[in-house]
Amino acid sequence: MSAYHFLRKLFTLVVLATALFSLSTFIAYVSEWSFLGLDFIWYRFDLRREQNVATWFSSIFMAFTGLTFLLIGWEERVEFSSRFSRLFFTTIGLFSFFLSADEAAQLHEALGKALSSRASILDDTIFSSLGFAWILIFAPLVGIAGVWAFRTLRDLGRTAGLAGKGKKITLLYLAAFFSIAAGIILNVFEGMVFTNQQDHTLFLLFLLPCFEETFELLVMVFFSWANLEVIKESFMRRNLL
Repeated sequence: MSAYHFLRKLFTLVVLATALFSLSTFIAYVSEWSFLGLDFIWYRFDLRREQNVATWFSSIFMAFTGLTFLLIGWEERVEFSSRFSRLFFTTIGLFSFFLSADEAAQLHEALGKALSSRASILDDTIFSSLGFAWILIFAPLVGIAGVWAFRTLRDLGRTAGLAGKGKKITLLYLAAFFSIAAGIILNVFEGMVFTNQQDHTLFLLFLLPCFEETFELLVMVFFSWANLEVIKESFMRRNLL
């Protein structure tokens, strides 16, 4: 079995698991972990909590997504007109393993706290009060990655091997970027809500963490799906599937 076929089969399973964990998170919130008396299940499958089964799944899914990026970056039979486009997939693939570790070990929170204690640039700002100092670290990286991603997608659009499903692949990548933006916006907005609103009268607003965590998983779903489609189209062009 090739690496592509192995990842493709796993992808179906992780998508089903994504739906399961997302649903369990909403159930956990609405029922306060008491639905059907299965609090021990909802508590461990709640994406909002740390160091549980949901965290373990998110970490593994991030590593899985990284593998799909690396498979494109390292597979010479996937054609690019620019070597920088290939390097993009390799770089994002390797960075995904850092994010996988971050999901399990909360590295960006630790970096944010260290930055807050050593720099005063965020003092008296919403980012300081909500504990989002880590944004200073990741914002420049996101900006660079965004420009690089745009150039890479344009390169992919010119690749003859993707002519059949170029539009579908582009839409999948755009859906992933939209999910990233939605997750970041919800993260900041929920911080504002929880800081200024001390009761649960605004029920829908307090569902924001559930939607945020769902968008984080959708980022990985759309990126993995798009990457697998790139590999599939490139291989089909060479009659390798």
